[in-house]
Amino acid sequence: MPAQPLQRRWAPLRRCLAHGLGPHTAALGAALIAVPVLAALAIAERQSLGEQKSRAALIATAILQRSESVSAQIDAAFKSLTAQHNDAPCADDNLARMVRAAANSGALSAVGYVRNHRLLCSSYGRQRQGIDLGPPDMLSRTHYMVWTAVALPGIGDKKYLVSVDQASGYAAILHPEGPLDLPIEQPDTRVGLYGLSLREAITQRGAFKPEWSAQLAQGSAVQFFDGQFVVALQRSQHYDYAAYAAIPALRWRQGWESLALLLVPLGLLAGFLFALLVLQVSRNQKALPALLRQALKKHELFLEYQPIVELATGRWVGAEALIRWRRPNGEMVPPDVFIPIAENSQLIEHITERVIDLIASDTAQLLRAHPDFYIGINLSAADFQSPKISDKLHALTQTLGLRPMHRTVASSACPWVTRPPALTPNTTAMR
Repeated sequence: MPAQPLQRRWAPLRRCLAHGLGPHTAALGAALIAVPVLAALAIAERQSLGEQKSRAALIATAILQRSESVSAQIDAAFKSLTAQHNDAPCADDNLARMVRAAANSGALSAVGYVRNHRLLCSSYGRQRQGIDLGPPDMLSRTHYMVWTAVALPGIGDKKYLVSVDQASGYAAILHPEGPLDLPIEQPDTRVGLYGLSLREAITQRGAFKPEWSAQLAQGSAVQFFDGQFVVALQRSQHYDYAAYAAIPALRWRQGWESLALLLVPLGLLAGFLFALLVLQVSRNQKALPALLRQALKKHELFLEYQPIVELATGRWVGAEALIRWRRPNGEMVPPDVFIPIAENSQLIEHITERVIDLIASDTAQLLRAHPDFYIGINLSAADFQSPKISDKLHALTQTLGLRPMHRTVASSACPWVTRPPALTPNTTAMR
């Protein structure tokens, strides 16, 4: 990575450390370690929750697809039976059609005929008195009556789900768990179908909470965490029901803990390394005042002059003197590092004196040859309070025979000046 971009990236940290961490060093080090760990925990929690939401959504989608396939088979069976009008639905020829319709469907246990809530006949044969189904458990918006758990003697010893077309009276009989017959990795996951009209379960493996349905509203799908379960709901676009899958929070927490066991050590390592880096930088910064004193003695500081151009004419009318520090090994120390250190260690006046001396040696001939040219320098708040700096500026003007217009002074614009310099006799003397 290039040196200059890296220096700019670390500049805010260097400015903080330039003032010295003092008693806060330990607290900062602890924070630098704790932050990546807390971030790792938050990432693990979010990642695990996202994974469980995705898993629940996949299960709900699979259940919905299987349920819509079953519903399509029911539609096909009813269509084949109503294609030929028959005033005697339980006649032998119509019973034969029921047998064929049930055989053509892999999902249906039987096909029958219901009148006045009584199953009169089915693909298993006629019922003498008919089987009383009782009131339906729900009535769908598509005009189907649904019984969710009905005992049907003569058909089987289990309870069946019965769906009846109100218009024709034909009934589809199937095992309630047929639409849920999917391999699910986590057996404690709740799955099922619920009716959109009444928000009640049609078929389920694990209890359905009616309040879940409010999360779906008019949407087609939603995933959420209710405090106990990671829930996914998937609405059918063709039928009056939706599928749900609810994974217990325990599964989410287990995934979170597993992921945290991987990420937290990485966060600890990153935080520890970063804390070491900060502490090392802090130690280096504490050594800088001594290095800066040596730099002043060994004349390692020099000036760069930034042109000041008159925009109307494009003429170079002056320059701003900018202090720079080059170490003996050629390394450049950025001003935003050594200027605040100089201010905190009472070296700033010495640096300003060095600036004035360099201007005197660098620009004397230039200023005499170009009387309208001027030099600008930046002074700190301490410089404005210093009689020595005021006297040195006055001596510079007298020595070089300059008029006041040859120089401009400005309070430093850097963030280490906490308040503007007060007007004092020294300030007035600089004018």
